[in-house]
Amino acid sequence: MKLNPRQFARAYLESCEGQNAKQIEQITALFLKKLRIARGWKQIPAIIAHIQRYTDEREGVTPLTVVTARALGATAGKKIADSLGFKKARITEQVQPELVGGFIARTADTIFDGSLKTQLKHIKKHIES
Repeated sequence: MKLNPRQFARAYLESCEGQNAKQIEQITALFLKKLRIARGWKQIPAIIAHIQRYTDEREGVTPLTVVTARALGATAGKKIADSLGFKKARITEQVQPELVGGFIARTADTIFDGSLKTQLKHIKKHIES
């Protein structure tokens, strides 16, 4: 039976649950051996993404992508997450110089657009009405 990346991730996490560091090391070695036998090396990035997703869910962490015109420091990203009401966030930063100013923040199901372009559109719309 061929396992997909999500099944590999779930099986790995369930196997590691409640284990000590030495046992997790052994489980990981067996896991990698199974991947090698199944010729699943190309699945590793997808498996890691699923493991991260499951871990985030379990720990109540919100994956948050913050798009800005220039690189932010860790403090600025944390302030953005806090201002949007996310107590625990795993922040992924993207730089798009064409954004000019402000930021766009995305979660799995919500987009917060605080970009300068959008703010100017709102002002223009308000003036025209």
